[in-house]
Amino acid sequence: MSLRPHIPVWTPPERAARRAARMRRIRQFFIASVLLHVIVLASLAVSPRLRAMVFGDGSPAPQMDAREAEIQRAMDTLLELQHRRLTRTLTQLAGYRDQLNEIRERNLARLFEADEERRRSIAAGTWPTAERPDRDAVFSPLMDVEPPVIERSALPNFEEKDILELYRMHQPMEEEAGRLYERFRAMQLVEHPEEPIPFSAAIDSTRLVMPVRRDIEPEKLNREIDTVLDGRFKAFRDELNETYLEAENMVVNARRWVELAMELETRRSDQFGELYDVIPPPTAYYGHYLNPNQLRRVSLQRVINPPVSLGNALGEEGTHPSEWMSIDRWYYVGPFTHPGRQRRLDQLDRHYPPESGVDLDATYEGKDGRRLTWKYRRMDPEFLENGIRIEPFVIDNESYAIWYFYTEVHSDADRTVLASFASDDFGVCWVNGRRVWQGPPEQQPWVPFAAHNFRVVPLKKGINQFLFKLENAPGTTGFSVILMTYEDPVLTEGIPSEASR
Repeated sequence: MSLRPHIPVWTPPERAARRAARMRRIRQFFIASVLLHVIVLASLAVSPRLRAMVFGDGSPAPQMDAREAEIQRAMDTLLELQHRRLTRTLTQLAGYRDQLNEIRERNLARLFEADEERRRSIAAGTWPTAERPDRDAVFSPLMDVEPPVIERSALPNFEEKDILELYRMHQPMEEEAGRLYERFRAMQLVEHPEEPIPFSAAIDSTRLVMPVRRDIEPEKLNREIDTVLDGRFKAFRDELNETYLEAENMVVNARRWVELAMELETRRSDQFGELYDVIPPPTAYYGHYLNPNQLRRVSLQRVINPPVSLGNALGEEGTHPSEWMSIDRWYYVGPFTHPGRQRRLDQLDRHYPPESGVDLDATYEGKDGRRLTWKYRRMDPEFLENGIRIEPFVIDNESYAIWYFYTEVHSDADRTVLASFASDDFGVCWVNGRRVWQGPPEQQPWVPFAAHNFRVVPLKKGINQFLFKLENAPGTTGFSVILMTYEDPVLTEGIPSEASR
């Protein structure tokens, strides 16, 4: 057997055909190679990004970007939309401020008239009545000083202002509204039926701590953006959205002051519930109310503005800096899907996953299908209402939504404390898995220390778990849980816990 390989023998025509086929393949390869090189060279010539990828520092090449003209058109559209938004919110804010001014002027004129009528009655010897006059009465005006003038900003020519100028006009106008509301609250104290005080003293008792507002970061509004790949366009869009949400927050804050002022003017009550005749009788839903006879007599300053510190731990009596402690640090998750504008109680009572057990590492499906995780939120004394009002972050704060807030409070012993709950709007609170408070289903402002929202809350030694469900209808939202820092049987006697109803 031969071990030499078999070598085929080709005829001359076969050799010629094979040679022609090989030449065709070589020509095709050469043409394809030339075309490929031409395409690559042309791409390098017209694309700086591709040149940077090929000849640059070796970093990954970005994807192809939108054209600069399209980006500029998108930015112009967003700026135009933001201008319209801020024009609307500034106009609304001015409207609420002017409403507060009208309420203030109306009540101011009435109080000066009441002072003058009392002066005439004392001079005529008919005070308080002609049948039973007070012979020792001496006239002392309750409106003892002329209220300081509050200059009101005028609305600008909107077309002449850019969005930076428009936004920065919001906070001064919000402050004007807040100062007007302060004056109105002071007038309520002047009219207090049991312990009226002069206006000069009342104004010091009604000072509002105005919220600190974010400012626009001008560098994020840089108009020289030619790419969507480096994050500048996203920062531009997010900055516009954040400033709009903050402007909306100012509007709803002013609207809340108007609603409170109108309610107080109509009912002649005050926001801490001293006039108990305006509280509706107990019902199966609302439950019991705090008996006013059980309230110890304290100074008017402490009734109107009780000292409240921030924290999440209760120790021995006398170790806490104040009589009341507002829980100031929470984890929250939301917004969850809201039942809708009808807001029936059976819909508001719908259970969401956090009610089945709190897992701070869990992820949930929220409103509009968004992915929800727990976030940490701690309020500070500089925030709205001295830090005792808890709110979601602005980016999560929206109308018709539901959130859950979770925290842990440490107690050095088993104790039973009085607690004040308040929410805007519907709210429910559980302590150690037991429901301790539920608010009414109607839309309502946040009003701390309202008489019908006191509850007796048992705490165990060690860690106590608090879960708060917060619902919002229109506008912003917020709540507070304020605990008495020591046990007081005189106040808690006769006030049932939620579980005993």
